[in-house]
Amino acid sequence: MVIFNKIIQNIVCAVTLLFVTTNAYSTSFKTLRTGSGISAILYSTKNPANEKNLHVQVPGDSNIYYGGLTTIPIEDTIRMSIDDTVYYLKLSEPVEPSFFVSLTDITAGETFEIQLSAQGNFTIDCGNGNVQTINRTDTTNTTYSCTYISGGNYTVGIGGLAISYSATISTAISFYSSAHAATHPNRAKMTGISGDLGQIFPILNATTSGSPRFYQTFRNTAITSMPPELFASVQGAPTNGMFYQTFYNCSGLTSIPAGLFSGITGAPATNMFYQTFYNCSGLTSIPAGLFSGITGAPASSMFSGTFQNCSGLSGSIPAGLFGNLTGAPATAMFGNTFNGCSGLISIPEGLFSGITGAPASSMFSGTFQNCSGLISIPEGLFSGITGAPASGMFQDTFNGCSGLSGSIPAGLFGNLTGAPAGAMFNRTFYDCSGLTGSIPEGLFGNLTGTPASMMFNRTFFGNTGLRGSSAKSDGQYLYEKWPDAGDGCYGGNAWQNLDDAASIPSTWR
Repeated sequence: MVIFNKIIQNIVCAVTLLFVTTNAYSTSFKTLRTGSGISAILYSTKNPANEKNLHVQVPGDSNIYYGGLTTIPIEDTIRMSIDDTVYYLKLSEPVEPSFFVSLTDITAGETFEIQLSAQGNFTIDCGNGNVQTINRTDTTNTTYSCTYISGGNYTVGIGGLAISYSATISTAISFYSSAHAATHPNRAKMTGISGDLGQIFPILNATTSGSPRFYQTFRNTAITSMPPELFASVQGAPTNGMFYQTFYNCSGLTSIPAGLFSGITGAPATNMFYQTFYNCSGLTSIPAGLFSGITGAPASSMFSGTFQNCSGLSGSIPAGLFGNLTGAPATAMFGNTFNGCSGLISIPEGLFSGITGAPASSMFSGTFQNCSGLISIPEGLFSGITGAPASGMFQDTFNGCSGLSGSIPAGLFGNLTGAPAGAMFNRTFYDCSGLTGSIPEGLFGNLTGTPASMMFNRTFFGNTGLRGSSAKSDGQYLYEKWPDAGDGCYGGNAWQNLDDAASIPSTWR
């Protein structure tokens, strides 16, 4: 590639020349403003020997400027003639970075990658003199890279404005590459971020192609904090998968800014906060009102795994954390939300109070699993649930909550009626060894009908502190209603201290 160049002094600002029409000449342009005009630096990939045929003509000026080595005034358009074919070029203003990434201890020859799927004009300033101007005309997920000849610390600046997004689950921008997960420098060397990412990738409209997704944007990076304004310009309703694994495995994060998602308002969307902070083990608290703008009926997997394995979280879950949710449950809406949050000690009353209606499959599956620090379950936690059971609805909900003490609240699971569903209470209180007292009458509602597979599989396994009688439904012991459906419901010696221990069939032990 032949570069027509000229040393330019007193650079004031930069602009970019972009083709208005498509042609096969494959010429790109970078222009630098000096004083009162533009001095063009042209790059050509066709017949470099014919450089005398490459020239720029300014509208209203009869002169022809060969090689682009002249100073021209800023105009709306520039007319360019190549081999007697006329093209009109558009002048655009410079795209200044508004978001920055800090790279630490980059080694010589190392490459840093950025994935984009948004349409629009963007700038990537690699921090080593390499500034890339990118005009994206589609939403194909594409990787851009910065390669560093010399080792050291660098700041990468990103600017621009998206004008459309992919309608499928694809990231507007991400610094994580699954193809290079083992060797990618982002994992250990992307240590800081600053600026408003939403300024570059705002919500454009309510359509799927008008909303950005920050899919795995910072996954596996070594960032330790995030700016409060990170998503400040993301204003409007969420879209499906909007913050899908955004901070997944960012174990160095210690806090979440209050108001991080304050611009997100409206009805929930499927997978909107799916595993957003998964394995962020350094987090110590959740700010009140983090999702306060969310209102309306639940969506499937909306908070699935959001704080899963955040073992550093301590204290209580903030009251009103999930906004003003009202309406019927959705599939896996809180599946594994706090699974592995062993430092949490309490659940606020009314956390799910707005959710009412018939169960959905896996709606609270694993929600508090392995939260060994929890000491109690508030009354009425799921009291709004009514109607026929759904498969896996309370599977593993409190599995491994060994710190729970006292009795199980009466009416915990609402007013269930109708035929059993598969795995509906599969391992619900598995290894909750601190629970004491009796099992409340009617804990599982008024269930009747043909038993379903694994419906009470190991429900109270290992709960040796339980006293009183085993669980009943409509005044009957569960094992009397469904003799062959025990699946070790009272296994792990949970049966031994119950009043009716001698009558409990072996299949229920």
